Amino acid sequence: MTSMFLRTTRQHSKIFTLLLMLVVFGISPISSQTFHHPIQTLHEKPELAFGLDNRYTFIGKQFVIINGAYTDVCFGEKMKFKLGLSGTPFGFETPTNDTLSSSNHLAFITVGHEFDFVRVQKFSLSTYIQTGFGYHYYKIRNDRFSILESGRRGIVPLEVGMNLNYDFNPWLRAKIGYGYRFAFFDDFFPLNGEYAKATFTINIKYLFIALKSNHLF
Repeated sequence: MTSMFLRTTRQHSKIFTLLLMLVVFGISPISSQTFHHPIQTLHEKPELAFGLDNRYTFIGKQFVIINGAYTDVCFGEKMKFKLGLSGTPFGFETPTNDTLSSSNHLAFITVGHEFDFVRVQKFSLSTYIQTGFGYHYYKIRNDRFSILESGRRGIVPLEVGMNLNYDFNPWLRAKIGYGYRFAFFDDFFPLNGEYAKATFTINIKYLFIALKSNHLF
């Protein structure tokens, strides 16, 4: 189902990315109590949270899951600054031509920003931008599985997207999202492409409060 979603939306990625960047930088004529102003949010008390950040994507026509984990500093549960690790610990194979294939692993650190710009009851929409630095490790094999070349290449990924969030309670949030990934400095094969995500975030402060009061849910 995820692969069908990514393929059917591929042709709209450039328009979608442009719209996302406009929202990320606060270009919106709408203002009401439902919409949040980013500058005002920074005056609220910061809190600590952590979560998983798994992205489902295609690389070299191969379906790949990029796994991630992060911690973030939240301002008023709306503005979030993130630091994390992402990669493909289980690796993935991609064909390079009719007789050669490549075994690949990605690993990179990430820094990002997320902002809940609209909220309706337990639902919210947030913009998402993330970059980082890491490596693409590869081994090129022939049809007899002999290694012809191996090495690593530096990559600088840039992801922009939008998340739909649902707060089960003050400490647990579920997210689904969609966006586009740019990758620079690796010309071995294109790492650019759309991604879908399914993840969650745990707010440390409210989790401890819930544990002390014996009311997790």
